[in-house]
Amino acid sequence: MLTQVPQAVRIRPATEADTTAVVQLLGGPGRGFRRNALVLNSSEGGNERAVRVRILDGCLLLAELRGKLAGIAGIDLDQSALGELVLRTVPHQSTVADALLEHTERLALSFGMLHLRVAVPSGNTQWFLSRAYRPERTWTGAGPSRAGASLDGASLQVLARSLRRRQTRYARLV
Repeated sequence: MLTQVPQAVRIRPATEADTTAVVQLLGGPGRGFRRNALVLNSSEGGNERAVRVRILDGCLLLAELRGKLAGIAGIDLDQSALGELVLRTVPHQSTVADALLEHTERLALSFGMLHLRVAVPSGNTQWFLSRAYRPERTWTGAGPSRAGASLDGASLQVLARSLRRRQTRYARLV
């Protein structure tokens, strides 16, 4: 069951026309709270080429609040991972984040993924743990990690969640 989002919130797939707005939202430095956004996860930064690839692959979702970009969420098909979950400072931010994550998990299922991983900075671990993600491993230090995220000298916890597949009556019998 999807989280109840305010009527003014619309979640939709990103299009090429959204590229500039997405790159600007992802372009800010660092993870965690920024001046105008909450970054729960971001592996690409403001890389326009990576954003275009995700859009063309159909792997990037946008949340709009009253017609303005409120947040984005995307998956990395190569690594079965949540590539980004970034929200502008908006009313109902937590509800929008939950809805974006749920829609992203459904999108991952539609691509045939059975598990979704996320490399989470230590400050955001509790948020994902409260949403049924469980620890896989931890990386510490500088440089790129296997999860595709830059560590910036901080520690990343890799969490994963098994995605429920809808079973037909026949599949339950077999």
